[in-house]
Amino acid sequence: DRTVGCPRIYRYPDIRSQKGVESEHEYHIMVPTNMALLFFVFLSVFKISSCLSVVHVVPHSHCDAGYRKSFEQYYEQDVGSIISTVLISLKEDPNRKFVWEEVSFLQRWWNDASDDQKELMRQLIKEGRLEMIGGGWTMHDEAVNDARTIVNQMTLGLQFLQKNLNTRPKYDWHIDPFGHSIMMPELYHALQYNAIVLNRIPNPIKQQMKMNKTLEFNWTSPFTNISMFTHVLGAHYSTPKITGTDIAQKAQSLIDTCRKRMEWYKTEHLLLPFGSDFAFKDATKDFQEMEETMSHINNQSGVLGLEFRFSTLNDYFTVIQKDGVDFPSFNGVDFFPYIACYPCNSEMCANQPCSKVKNDTYWSGYFTSKPAQKLLTRQQEAVTSVLDTLNSLHPFNYSLLEKSISVSHTTSALLTHHDAITGTSFSSSYEDYNLKLEYALGSGEEAIGLLKSMILCKRDKNIPLFTTDIKDALAHLSNTNMGVIVVYNPSDKTRSDYVMLELPEGLCIEVFSTYSRVRNKRVMSQQVQDRFYIPLSLPPLGMQTLYLQKTECGTKFDSLKQVHENFNITNEYIKLYFNSNNHLISLTDVKRSSSLQLSIELTEVLESVGKPFDSVCDGTNVYTFVPMEGSNSSRNLLPNDENIDTVLTADGPLVWEVQQQISTETCPIRTTMRLFHPLSDLHKQFIDIQNTIGSLSSTPNSILFSLKTSLESEEFITYTSGIYPMTRTYDNSKPFQGNFYPLVGRVSMIDHSKKEALVVSTQRPMAVSADQGTLNLLVHRRIPLLFDQRGNDTSVMNDHVLVGMIPTDDVVDLSYEAMSYCQSPFSVHVAVIDNQKKWTDNCQTEWNPVKESLPKNVHLLSMQLLNVISDEMYQIGIRLLNTNQEQAVSVDLDGWLKEWRIRSANETTPDFGVMLKKVSTTEVKLTPYKLASFTTFFARDL
Repeated sequence: DRTVGCPRIYRYPDIRSQKGVESEHEYHIMVPTNMALLFFVFLSVFKISSCLSVVHVVPHSHCDAGYRKSFEQYYEQDVGSIISTVLISLKEDPNRKFVWEEVSFLQRWWNDASDDQKELMRQLIKEGRLEMIGGGWTMHDEAVNDARTIVNQMTLGLQFLQKNLNTRPKYDWHIDPFGHSIMMPELYHALQYNAIVLNRIPNPIKQQMKMNKTLEFNWTSPFTNISMFTHVLGAHYSTPKITGTDIAQKAQSLIDTCRKRMEWYKTEHLLLPFGSDFAFKDATKDFQEMEETMSHINNQSGVLGLEFRFSTLNDYFTVIQKDGVDFPSFNGVDFFPYIACYPCNSEMCANQPCSKVKNDTYWSGYFTSKPAQKLLTRQQEAVTSVLDTLNSLHPFNYSLLEKSISVSHTTSALLTHHDAITGTSFSSSYEDYNLKLEYALGSGEEAIGLLKSMILCKRDKNIPLFTTDIKDALAHLSNTNMGVIVVYNPSDKTRSDYVMLELPEGLCIEVFSTYSRVRNKRVMSQQVQDRFYIPLSLPPLGMQTLYLQKTECGTKFDSLKQVHENFNITNEYIKLYFNSNNHLISLTDVKRSSSLQLSIELTEVLESVGKPFDSVCDGTNVYTFVPMEGSNSSRNLLPNDENIDTVLTADGPLVWEVQQQISTETCPIRTTMRLFHPLSDLHKQFIDIQNTIGSLSSTPNSILFSLKTSLESEEFITYTSGIYPMTRTYDNSKPFQGNFYPLVGRVSMIDHSKKEALVVSTQRPMAVSADQGTLNLLVHRRIPLLFDQRGNDTSVMNDHVLVGMIPTDDVVDLSYEAMSYCQSPFSVHVAVIDNQKKWTDNCQTEWNPVKESLPKNVHLLSMQLLNVISDEMYQIGIRLLNTNQEQAVSVDLDGWLKEWRIRSANETTPDFGVMLKKVSTTEVKLTPYKLASFTTFFARDL
């Protein structure tokens, strides 16, 4: 390449006139000798430069899979024509190139495309002029998605590209997600990518990188010590603003911008994005306008020392990684929360460092925004996982199942988009996401019910379908029929927990583990108002049938007790103490004789109002969390000197429950605290806390749920994508909102001197912070449409968190187990049947496909049916994770299953797309925190 070893010249001429007026940009790098200078002048006169800086113009179109419009609206009105016109434009000129990222839109276009269009796309990819980058179904958010879902959406996209276009990306293009996580180097190294491109890192960090020329670096994970070459865009991903009235002025404007940007990087190559949101609707026109400017510059490249060319990411990275430049390494860092420069135009930031960042620019609000959609997304992801696992362990060739699985995959993948699960889309897109989620959830639950009946009842078509609408189904329970409940354990470990059934008002039931005319075996249970709790222990990935019968209610509700004095509740392992005003004051681990001061605070936080509607830079919005300043900025909803209306709703023997009704001026709140008779270690150390928070007021506000403890802790640990532990400390130099981080599944606050930790596990993601022994969870927020057209979440939140006091040595294991309980609960289906004998004669009472639990630190992330070889042999993809931080663990996969033998296994990339090596089926070694993926051949063990 002509740039290798090239010194930069003193001054470049200005091409806005033909008189060679010198530019204001100086580059003081020594030219070696007078003879070399004369030689350079000779080359310049004849426009023959052996030493050029190259601007790699990368044409792209950033197409959000939902934001202002729904996915379908974007496709019909924008994206379909973008892809088609780009192909035509590339065909017209062999010098043109283009990169494409969103596979979801590509798949939609593929369904409409003609055979000629498909063949043209394949040819352009083969020529290297159309490059697929990223490769995921969407450009996923990195803050609030979990690892399983991220890997699944990458798999969906990569499998489509391989099947239809015979291509596999080498580079990731994550230019719009709001901050970047440590999972990036882990994931894309495992996928065998060569480099990743980022954009939205906190602007103070970006400005420092520009000054130090460290926008390109090797990003190293501390968990596996792998590195991924990373490029950060120094400015926004849009085409730089080009000013001027004639071609010379426009060319000079572009040259000035590029020279400025080249000073931010170490090599003589610049990656220049050419495109924007939904760009290239008229691709030929867009190319021609840029080509005119590029041609004007390239005609004088010898004089200017610059050459512009259309490039793909492969063109750019192939060149710079051959330059021999020593790039720095960044180890163990992530880039949360994102800090937007004020105002939000990154080009304006380039003129001066962002040394003073306004409070409005910390993007920590979206960790919680639209919490109901976040919860629904997690529930749908859990259904997708159950569908995949059941379909892998007991495949059926059934079109309804295939359709439901496909819908589950595509919906779950779509919601990983950085404007979907984040809660940052406009109303039309938000409503469309919800409709997709509700349909996929209903379809998926119906398919699981079908799978359960087919597995247990040998495909008996007269067996009724199961439903998850338990309350509605049991409304038909009478003295002459029977309820059948089928419970599935989605965990790879034996799980002992409680099944909770919500009953119709006034219904009371009994439960049996066996049902016959001769003898029914009753199961111990407890009814608490209209909720029914059944203790159950299930083997890994196992299924069990229970039977329900209507009974007289009697005095089942007489235990309700209004509390007016100091009291406590205990399950003999945990004791909760309440003071005279019914405020929780402490938690005691009875067996360890260890106590922790623990109190709950609920705070209404009023948020600062900025410019209305579309602003993302001034005041609070769905992205940012900006509390008002001053004494009236927040209100404690649980003042210590006020009595809380408290009812003891259950007092054993299985469930102990306290409900507290909190009166507020803005929304009703009910907090319920539960202890369970211990079936597992989890019940011995965790409280179940359920907050029911009504629709918030019509002013921008949030609800902060705080756990105040006596722990002396200077740090807290969040778990990136639910897996990778990241230690955080409260930074007093930042405002309150600048100390919030994404909580995905679990968070812990550790007191090293006491060797105790407070662990919280959740089902949905949210923002979390901690300081001086207090853990703050941002559980709900509402930004009305008057202030932000992306806001206005009027939902009522009703979800659970598990809160435990844990010895520090047990934090890793128990926090993961608690997260699993929250995010992958028992799958429960019910049917009411009239023909009891037909059921008991034709259906199994249980199904246990696995011999034993996986080792303690080994977790099954997912299973997926990849290929049906025959009725007796299937290809199954398996993903495992070892959370043992110290050593590798071996797993005997072949001895794990009952009905199947694993004939062979290959270690692969996480999408199962590239075989890495053949492995032993009896001794699969898993290194700590590595995303280990395998393709296996299951054969029936006859």
